[in-house]
Amino acid sequence: MRVVLARPPDPMGMVDLLSHTLPTNIGYVAAVLLAEGHDVEIWDYESEPFTVAGFLDRIESVAPDVIGWSCMTPTIENGAKMAALVKARFPRITTVVGGPHSSALPRRTLLEYPSFDVVVNKEGEESMAELCRKLPGPIAGTAGITHREGGGVTVEAERPLRRNLDDYPFPARQLYQDGMRRVGHSSRGFPNRIRSTEIFTSRGCPYQCTFCAIVATFGRSLRLRSIENVRSEIEECQAEYGVEHLIIADDTFGLKKGRVEELSELFERLGLRSWSCDTRVDCVDPEKLRAMVRSGCTKVAFGVESGSERVIKLNRKKIDLERVHAAVRWAREAGIRHVEGNFIIGSHPDERWEDIQETLALYAKSRVSFDAVTPSWLRLLLIESV
Repeated sequence: MRVVLARPPDPMGMVDLLSHTLPTNIGYVAAVLLAEGHDVEIWDYESEPFTVAGFLDRIESVAPDVIGWSCMTPTIENGAKMAALVKARFPRITTVVGGPHSSALPRRTLLEYPSFDVVVNKEGEESMAELCRKLPGPIAGTAGITHREGGGVTVEAERPLRRNLDDYPFPARQLYQDGMRRVGHSSRGFPNRIRSTEIFTSRGCPYQCTFCAIVATFGRSLRLRSIENVRSEIEECQAEYGVEHLIIADDTFGLKKGRVEELSELFERLGLRSWSCDTRVDCVDPEKLRAMVRSGCTKVAFGVESGSERVIKLNRKKIDLERVHAAVRWAREAGIRHVEGNFIIGSHPDERWEDIQETLALYAKSRVSFDAVTPSWLRLLLIESV
């Protein structure tokens, strides 16, 4: 099969403001399809300029059998519009959508967007591979998909998550790492002249924060790759792509006891120029942070979300504000250059104006980095409230 995997353009055009990640998630899907002998391309319209004529001409030239889009909620509309263009001119092409939005709402996605033929639910590697093995024949019975059938929509049986992540090939970076025009920045604080890439040392999160959509993709599981497997991927990134900065894209980096220290020792042995991660404030302590700095960690982003204890409890975040201040202080004392805090306005439907004011006050007091990238409306609120 000839397969194209795509990311739709950002509808807000904000990749110059927000960190722009590489398409590592579909890089994993591409790697599995390549291993099965399919011809695969990645088209990343978060990086590349999109025009209707250029997109259709590209399809004409490549003649794919399948096009799959990876969509979050903000990009599902653009993905559906692109699929509609495909169906209008190339009706034989099977259109597939995956990602958090359609995984959370598979049946609704197909009912709402008639241009998609199939939803690949949750973790997509194995389901997409089986789908491509079966096409253009019948696909009924393929675990992990939702599809159109007999004028209706059929949700097939859920596919179990693969327990051993080491079984997956490394993302097919040859399809995207060097060939795409990088827009914005890989991570706030790091210019694009530093060669970087994202890497997942684990998948999933066992916490139950009410605002987080990870449950739509991975459930409440946490699966860890072996240290040896991570080492092999980093060595490949260094040798093949000259990677200097590593962005750890884990959802819960450092949750398992001793894991941060093991990975920090690995990064130090491999001579990484720098690396960064996102984590929880209750996953770090002064000793862990010093080990991270010794191995090249120059940025850590903490998920704070709210400065209101009431909202934190409503969100089931399971942190307290004292630990927020302690984690930021420990990170600065350890010598981490960039200490970032992630805040959400509207994380719970019962949030009040007083809760927002508490969040803004915490934001102002916590001394996190990158306040310059705060949206203008939030800057105005901040100025008015402190």
